[in-house]
Amino acid sequence: MGRKAKYATEEQRREARAQYDADYYSKNRRKILKKRKKAYAEKLEASASGEGTSIGRDTTSTTREISSSFKIIRRQQKRLDRLIGRSLREYASGLCDEVLLRPTMAMSILEAALNAVNDTADPAKVACNRIWELTGASSDHVKAVDMIDHFRQALDVVGNVFNEATNDLDNFTSLRQGMERQTLAYFQL
Repeated sequence: MGRKAKYATEEQRREARAQYDADYYSKNRRKILKKRKKAYAEKLEASASGEGTSIGRDTTSTTREISSSFKIIRRQQKRLDRLIGRSLREYASGLCDEVLLRPTMAMSILEAALNAVNDTADPAKVACNRIWELTGASSDHVKAVDMIDHFRQALDVVGNVFNEATNDLDNFTSLRQGMERQTLAYFQL
């Protein structure tokens, strides 16, 4: 059989904890303040000499900024996934088909596709660069670079379709041949 509960409610538990903390602080006030003062002096010294990981920054704010940057990358990945649909290959194939079906609208279709991919990729690149500024060549930066690789692939594929289509805007010979011979970038995915 276990011991009887010392406190009946959460409120009693909080009050007892607050009382204990106050008692501890009053007994150990000098030690606590001395320790805080020493840590503050070390932080100032590291900041002035450019040493240490914080370099004058609060590490919790740095961690928050890194976390925020990863959230931006993930949010942009979701936007890109919604834009592309099931697969990048199907998206590029549909883009080619649409250009060939509506040749008069080809430039606006291609520019809209390229702009849409760029609009999702740009904030992710900025967030990745921010992680590099905060951490340098760290595992966080490597992870961020891996995460934005999908954006690079999408930009490469849409850019390849754009280039092939704009080589010959009258009859899209280069684009048709690339699709028939499967030499367009999206066929390598």
